[in-house]
Amino acid sequence: MPELTAEELKAKKEAEEKASLLAKEKATQETLTNQQKDPVTKPGELTDAQKLRIYEIQQKTVREQGARLTATERELAELKAKADEVSKPSVEDEAKAFYANPRKVIMEVMEEVVAPLNVFKDRFENETEYTKIKRGLMANPVYAQHLGNPQFAAIVDELIAEGQRTTGNVNEGMVEAAIKHTIGSIVTGDVVLAAVPGSEVVTEKGKETKVEDQLIPPYLAPSSPPYKEKETVKQYRDLTENEARLARERGQTKEQYLDWLEVDPADVIDSKIGIPTKKEDK
Repeated sequence: MPELTAEELKAKKEAEEKASLLAKEKATQETLTNQQKDPVTKPGELTDAQKLRIYEIQQKTVREQGARLTATERELAELKAKADEVSKPSVEDEAKAFYANPRKVIMEVMEEVVAPLNVFKDRFENETEYTKIKRGLMANPVYAQHLGNPQFAAIVDELIAEGQRTTGNVNEGMVEAAIKHTIGSIVTGDVVLAAVPGSEVVTEKGKETKVEDQLIPPYLAPSSPPYKEKETVKQYRDLTENEARLARERGQTKEQYLDWLEVDPADVIDSKIGIPTKKEDK
């Protein structure tokens, strides 16, 4: 049997689909005619048997068309593969093409070799952009407080890396969403940060000597010194516009908000600052 060309296959497929549609219309018309002759059935209403028959005809038509489409696609793929095999240049032709235009062949090889470096460059540029965005968000005191915790920052970095693998880029909205998601996970208890031991202050012969805990990595800043008893009244600075808005949203006073900023990230969940105490029933 001689092989059909792509045009012949397409024409054959269209003819088969047309014949199938005609057969379907004929069967449906016969069913409707029988329905009109049925005295039990109301005008304009099909019986269950007629509906089932029409459904079976439609299902059969869909299956036949799907099978023909699959067979046609397979034949076209085989024809394309054979055409590609025939058009594939031989070793001698490739050698002639190289000597005729060596620059083109060398450029193609160089592009293939440099492709991994371009991927690395794009990733490095994204990381640099992420660093700039994160530095800009550090102006927000709440973000700065949390990002100062290496454990918190590591979680955000992991979320951003996952987002870059999905979208291929990074923007301020993505970074801010990752920070808020991590804060929410800490508040709900889904993420628990380990406590970071601080530095200890001891008094020796009237001098305050700072003894660093050996467990603290060198890149972590020590905790603040203990509260001095002689300072009877704590001084509070004025809130910025953003800080005042955040305090209102949390229902906190200026003093409560500033005290809340000083809470260690690991103790945020258990902190009672700004939370109204429940009145005991008398």
